[in-house]
Formats: sequence, C-alpha cells, structure tokens
Amino acid sequence: MVYDSVVNDFVFRTGREFSADIQDEILSRAKENKGEWLETFGVKCKPVRDEEKYTFMCIPLRAHNRLVGGFCTLTETVKDLAKEDIELISVVATQMALAIENSMLYEMTKKLALTDDLTRLYNYRYFRKSLSNELGRTKRYKRPLALIMLDLDDFKEYNDNFGHPKGDGLLKEVGRLLARCCRESDVVARYGGEEFAAILPETDEQGALAVAEKIRKLLEAHHFSGAKKRDQHITISLGIAQNSEKLSSTKDLIKAADEALYKSKREGKNRTTIAKR
Repeated sequence: MVYDSVVNDFVFRTGREFSADIQDEILSRAKENKGEWLETFGVKCKPVRDEEKYTFMCIPLRAHNRLVGGFCTLTETVKDLAKEDIELISVVATQMALAIENSMLYEMTKKLALTDDLTRLYNYRYFRKSLSNELGRTKRYKRPLALIMLDLDDFKEYNDNFGHPKGDGLLKEVGRLLARCCRESDVVARYGGEEFAAILPETDEQGALAVAEKIRKLLEAHHFSGAKKRDQHITISLGIAQNSEKLSSTKDLIKAADEALYKSKREGKNRTTIAKR
C-alpha cells in the first residue's frame, strides 16, 4: 500500500491481491486518521474483523521521517511473529521505503521538467516535442490533428490595473479552466506569457472549433478572483489550424494557428478563427 500524490490517498500496489472486501476494510481504517493508523498498527498481528480468523500485519514504510506507505500481509494465524522475523521484515521495509521515495522523487523531477512552474500546464519545450511527434503519427496513419493557439485579451491592462501577483493568479486560473475543457489525450501548454496552446489528436477543425468555443464561452462567463466587479470579465481570442499537405510541419502549423489567432484579435477579440488549409 503506497501513498499516491495524484489522488491524494493510499492505494494498493500488490503482486498477489487481497480480496476486494479486505482491501476496502484496510483502506477505510487508513483513511480514518490519514495515515496515523499505519503508525499505531505496527508489526503486531491484529484481526481484520473481530469475527474472522484472518489477521493482518502492516509495517509503516518511512523514508527520511516521511510516511510513504505500508508493507501489509494477511495470514490465517493469530500468533505474533518471531523477533528475528520482525527484524528482517523491518530491514526490508526500510529498503522498500527508500526505493519508493526515490521513485517518487524521480517522477516529480521528470514532471517538473515538462511543466510550467506557474500554471502546471505543459511547458513550451514539451509542447514543441509533442507537436512534432503527433505530426509524425498523423503522416503515418493519415489522421487529423488540430492545433489551437489562445491568447488572453488585454492582459497587459489587467496586469497594470491589478498588479503582477493578481496577473499570475489569473494565469493559474486560466490554466485550470483550459485543462477542464480538454481530454486527457490532448496536450495543453503555456506557450509563453499570456499565450497558450492545445494539441488535439484525432480532431479535425470542426471538432477543434467546438472545443475552442467551449473554452471561449467558459472564460467569458467565469468570474476571476482578481476582478473587482462581478461584471468584469476576462476574454480570450483563439486561432485553429488543422494539418494538411500545406500544413504538415511544426513550423507551418503553428504559424497558421497564430495568424488565425491574430485575425481574431484584429476583428474585435473574444472570438475564434479557423486558418485556411
């Protein structure tokens, strides 16, 4: 059983699984006191349920004073473990805890290298790499791919009026809203400043238009925490480009979507424009 930071909870990671009802019982106990249960359970065998002969043992897995999970076993005996067995299991548990923590640190470092510090969306570097990979895949399998470029309207004015801390808060909030509007398979990134981008695999320009309009309307209706008045709205302009024979490279697709975006700006902002293919 390990702590999963993504779901903010303890989850089972087992080679030979406990039955579902036993897992539920164990996890419900762990959740009741947010992990303190692991500390108090220790290495003594205790009944999972009073009416059952099965007993459960759990050793807290700690690395540098941080609880990262529990090493759990289920047996059909009520006898306590021998001292030598406890010492051996404790040594193994220490090594397991360090291995788990190292794995968590590696995943965290890898994620930080791919994401924008402020918005937690993907960063520009990852966006470029993903777009190149997706375009390669679309060429091989003759599949559609759409790119949406997005830019907040009058963001400089917002920054001037409310200050940079409020501006940063706005960008973070926009990032959360963009992620809500897209699928897990899409790549949503902060392109730079107040400009964002979304790569939509297996999506043509009409499908991308539906997503873009969903985003535009959501931001237009949303009351951002930095705004002083309820009727003060933040809007966004968007440009869409779909892959084609003419738009088959990363550079050309970005340029087409960017030009469509700035056409939206020139024609009054708070609108979506589709690039010609």
